[in-house]
Amino acid sequence: MPLGREFLFNVYTDLSKPLYVGKGNVLYVQGWCYHTEEHIRRLTVIFDGMAHPVRNFGLARLDVFRAQFGIADTQGHSLNSGFWVMIPLQAEGAPRTAGLKLSAVLADGTVCEVDGGQVCLEPDLTVEPVAVRADATEPLVAICMATYNPPAGFLKRQIESIKSQTYRNWVCIVNDDCSSPECLSSIAGCIGDDPRFLLFSNERNLGYYHNFERILTRVPQEAAYVALADQDDLWHESKIERLLGEFDDSTTLVYSDMNIVDGRGKLISDTYWTTRKNNYSRLDLLLLANTVTGAASMFRRDLIPCLLPFPEKIDDIYHDHFIACVALSCGCIHYVDEPLYDYVQHGENVIGHYVKTGKKSPYVRISMIDKIKSIKQTLCALPGALKGVFFYYQSQYYNNFIRRIIFSIIIRERCVDIDNKKKRILNGFISTESSCWYLVYQVVRNRLMRRGPITMHLDGILLKSVLSVKLLKYYYRVRRWFIPAGPVSG
Repeated sequence: MPLGREFLFNVYTDLSKPLYVGKGNVLYVQGWCYHTEEHIRRLTVIFDGMAHPVRNFGLARLDVFRAQFGIADTQGHSLNSGFWVMIPLQAEGAPRTAGLKLSAVLADGTVCEVDGGQVCLEPDLTVEPVAVRADATEPLVAICMATYNPPAGFLKRQIESIKSQTYRNWVCIVNDDCSSPECLSSIAGCIGDDPRFLLFSNERNLGYYHNFERILTRVPQEAAYVALADQDDLWHESKIERLLGEFDDSTTLVYSDMNIVDGRGKLISDTYWTTRKNNYSRLDLLLLANTVTGAASMFRRDLIPCLLPFPEKIDDIYHDHFIACVALSCGCIHYVDEPLYDYVQHGENVIGHYVKTGKKSPYVRISMIDKIKSIKQTLCALPGALKGVFFYYQSQYYNNFIRRIIFSIIIRERCVDIDNKKKRILNGFISTESSCWYLVYQVVRNRLMRRGPITMHLDGILLKSVLSVKLLKYYYRVRRWFIPAGPVSG
């Protein structure tokens, strides 16, 4: 916790790790700062000599207040000390270091400037693609399978289903995420001596998100298409052939439906779309709620420079959501309306799909009377319970809301040839950093068009999250005036 002229701050962003830029990236700077005597009127992050105004500062930070009031903070300024800012980064030609500073203009006009640290900028992820021999008469498909302690029975079935594909010109890259020695040996045993399988193992556990990122860096230059595979699914023999057949000149990604089966292979549902509707043509709706499952998809290899490196991992971010948004921004997505593989639902899945019954859930509109009753119940709730609702939406803000802004900035930086309509959508999401009007527009439009089953009402959740953060900010700004000065007990 550095100290400079009574200006206290902490930057949560991990600046010790290299930041890989690729064709463009985002430095997401977040933390807290406050002055012990004066209110901060304006805050700026200076990165690499460029000033970036912080539009979101003075946010509620009850945790900082509880830790510091009566110790470093005697006037309660820490109660409104949160901040964050997005800094777009353009491609780098060589590794270099850039400095980060915080500059705050106080209410009395004083300027406080402190050093926030150094960031090592790297041009690209450094893993080299594998070298393969491919049949020049047909496009090569690179199958990317990320594994981690896979159940041996499920993995063996999956590998055999890949070997049985009717389309023959493929290579399968298996990237293991530091499984136990026994599991790694089992993976090698399932692969056998088939030269089309290439097995790699990470030196340390990266997690499923960064393991998929790592495996994409290994895709050979000779490949024309990339297909993602989970370790415990079961591909139908025509999966690759059917997905390939849907590509045309404008298609960047194709995905299919799936069967949902239990661990014994018993059919639970013959479609993924049991509780929501599909969407693969509207970028605004796709940014709100993903409908493209990674294991069901195949995309062009030339998307990889726009995909890597993946965005910073924020909470429950998924690689397939980002891949789908990039693919739709760069071209068209096609959908095969038939199941081309079995998704095995069992207790060891990293990500599950819960289906209680095979019956589709209808979208039930909420009547105005019910809405009024709901509002009345909320207003009559205890203050503590109401505050709990605001804190819930605050957590959605720092997870779901922030993530979509990061997606939009990165896609805009990397995909330079996107059409104007899609560019306006990306700019609309980026604008929500300082204004919630684009979210209001999305909510009103989607309600009028009855798109709730597509967006899963995430537009409304995001809008509530932004409004909750603003309400908490001003609530605690007013509340600070009623805090007694000096140390407090407990």
